[in-house]
Amino acid sequence: MKKIMMMMCVALCAMAFTNLHQDHFKVDTKKSSLKWIGSKVTGTHQGGISIKEGTISLEHGELVGAQFTVDMTTITNTDIESEEYSQKLENHLKAEDFFDVGNHPAATFKMATATKTENGYMVNGNLTIKEHTQEISFELAIQQRGNSLIANGTMVFDRTQFDIIYRSGTFFGDLGDRAISNDISIEFNVIAENKSNGKRN
Repeated sequence: MKKIMMMMCVALCAMAFTNLHQDHFKVDTKKSSLKWIGSKVTGTHQGGISIKEGTISLEHGELVGAQFTVDMTTITNTDIESEEYSQKLENHLKAEDFFDVGNHPAATFKMATATKTENGYMVNGNLTIKEHTQEISFELAIQQRGNSLIANGTMVFDRTQFDIIYRSGTFFGDLGDRAISNDISIEFNVIAENKSNGKRN
């Protein structure tokens, strides 16, 4: 009996030390970039937005966690040449009938699961915008270079699931060429630095 108990203790200790080795990478908000793309019947618009903070966690080199906070007050437009009309679009995106950044200055994403694919991972998690949370999935590619981590991909979400229904053909009829697509794409290139040095948690 003593021998069996000792073997069980050794096995449990081995599992604890094997499974708890994680590296936590802190997002470099200045080097990272997010590009939003929205479309309508007559064309598309695009711009940038900034990450406020975030972390990516690896366990023995495998993705096990990721969470980000986006500063919604930093929304910019980059495709309209006229400064006046570009500013007008930015103000509208920040207004109550879109992202309402005055009342909801931040959006968040927290990963739930990650499944390996040929090109990286299929990530599933919760996206929260305007206090509305929806499950979302997207593909993520990761490269580790020393203490740095580079993650990139494209996230697509349906804005109407977050109470943003302005000129949505799903909710309003007879919009014609004034209709705006429900889908918004976020192309991301995230650079993060290892701040944990492989410490166990």
